[in-house]
Amino acid sequence: VLILFDIKHYAQVVEVIEALKADGKSVTAWTVRHRNQVHMLPVNIKVVDERKDLSITQAISPQILNEFESLKYDTLIDFSLPDDYIFEYLLASNKSRFCIGVRETPNIKLYDFIMRKPVNDSLLDIFEEMNYYLESMK
Repeated sequence: VLILFDIKHYAQVVEVIEALKADGKSVTAWTVRHRNQVHMLPVNIKVVDERKDLSITQAISPQILNEFESLKYDTLIDFSLPDDYIFEYLLASNKSRFCIGVRETPNIKLYDFIMRKPVNDSLLDIFEEMNYYLESMK
């Protein structure tokens, strides 16, 4: 499982990662650090740094794209709220068999399954609901 997430949701995403690992899943997580952010994350989280990993024209560096494209995963869960062009660029390079997106307004057509995020719901609430749907589809 590959998880894309907004860096400000790190604490909630860690709980999702732990739940998936407890279920026997191999999990990789990627996020983006924008210019005005100074969050420090553990080394097991891949951070795309807007200052270092994007060109002057805001394109993602070939090294980062190659690393992303070489990842092994069958499911991608996108918790990157709100919409972010860097995550959308990575999603366009996504090779998962199943891609799930969490959106406040489901207007992106990059997913196989979209979970709508009501404003007051946490990502953990959404993840529990997602698990219910995924178990029902088995």
